[in-house]
Amino acid sequence: SGETVVCLSGGAPLSAAAQVRFQERFRAILLNVYGLTEVSFAAFFGDQDETGRATLSIGRPATVSARLRGPDGTIVDGPGEGEIELHGPAMSCGYYDNPAANEDLIHDNWIRSGDLARRDEQGRYWITGRRKDVVLKGGFTVYLHEVEEVAGLLPGVLETAAVRLDLPTGEDIGLLVRPDPAAEVTPAPDDVQAELERRLGRQRAPRR
Repeated sequence: SGETVVCLSGGAPLSAAAQVRFQERFRAILLNVYGLTEVSFAAFFGDQDETGRATLSIGRPATVSARLRGPDGTIVDGPGEGEIELHGPAMSCGYYDNPAANEDLIHDNWIRSGDLARRDEQGRYWITGRRKDVVLKGGFTVYLHEVEEVAGLLPGVLETAAVRLDLPTGEDIGLLVRPDPAAEVTPAPDDVQAELERRLGRQRAPRR
């Protein structure tokens, strides 16, 4: 019929591999939607490249104002990285009868999302991880979402989940891998680890 089918993904992180596979298989646009219950659900409705295909970017804020707060606690101006904070008429005034949670939720009348993001020169946002899902490994800051993204692109891998390992020597990374049952060859753990070390570097690759 020539009509373009547009689908929305939300509620959980969308991997680059899953987005590519979906758009190729169903010939549809899969937008990466982002929001919070505390700001009435969807607040960003994705982004598209020059060909019309959806990218992994969540786009620009549509129903709220957004800003980034850097690791040092200051507001990031222009391109940069930090925690997403949201503000607008649809934002919640807090959790019922839970002042302790509200202290962590609202900062200067802005909702703290707990999600880390990168913003480019055009004001588009990319989710890079969770505030609580950051591993400090050997002096490097590693986002578990980044490890999952790269691992999900490996042949024979269907799904991945990176986890923080709290070891006596410090923090490190573990990776759970679900092989693709339709793949001709099941990837061996040693091969997956070696390839991730090649792509990410030893400091950012999982320990096991």
